[in-house]
Amino acid sequence: MDIIMPKMGESINEGTIIKWHKSVGDTIKMDEIIFEISTDKVDTEIPSPVQGVLKEIKFNEGETVEVGTVVAVIDSNAEVVEEADVTITESSKEKDTSEDQKTNTPGDMIEIEMPKMGESVMEGTIIKWYKRVGDKVGRDEALFEISTDKVDTEVPSPVEGVIAEILIGEQETVDVGTIVAKIFTGKGTVIPPSKEIVKDEQTE
Repeated sequence: MDIIMPKMGESINEGTIIKWHKSVGDTIKMDEIIFEISTDKVDTEIPSPVQGVLKEIKFNEGETVEVGTVVAVIDSNAEVVEEADVTITESSKEKDTSEDQKTNTPGDMIEIEMPKMGESVMEGTIIKWYKRVGDKVGRDEALFEISTDKVDTEVPSPVEGVIAEILIGEQETVDVGTIVAKIFTGKGTVIPPSKEIVKDEQTE
C-alpha cells in the first residue's frame, strides 16, 4: 500500500518529513506512527492506515515533497504470510515428532536485500557488518551499516535466527534489491557446516 504526503490544510501544497519513526523492514500496526511532518501551518505525526511491514522509504528526513506524493510503501500482506509460515512449521514439527523424531526441525532461509533509502537512491555501500556467519541475531537487531548518497544508516534484521551466509563484503557497493545475506530461522543442520567452513578459511 502506498503512503502519501497528506494534505493538512486548504492552502497547504507540500510538507517536510521531520522524522521517520520506522525503518525499512519494521513491522507496523494500524494507527501506529510512521513519520512526522512539518508544514507552514502545523507539525504532526502521521499514523499508518494499515498493518504490515514497511517495504520502502522514498524520501529522507529533511526532504520537502508535494501533497499526494508517495513517501513510503507498506506490504499489508507480509504479517499474514509470516503467520501462515509459522503455523505450517509448527504442524510439521508435531507430525515429525509423533512419527519417529528423526527429522530435524524445519526452518526458513530468509534473504536480506540492500534496502531502498530514497527515491533517487539506486545503490548502497556496506560500511560494516555487525554480525558474522554463525552468529545469532534478534529481530530488529542491527545487521550491518550502509552508506548512500543521501544517508548513512544501520539496517535491522527482519527476523530472529542465525546468519547462514554473507554474500557482500564491507566497502562493497551493490544495487538496491541485491541479496547481501541469508538468515536461517530454524534449528536444523544448516548452520554448523557454515561455522566449520569459516574456521577452515581462517586457519588457512
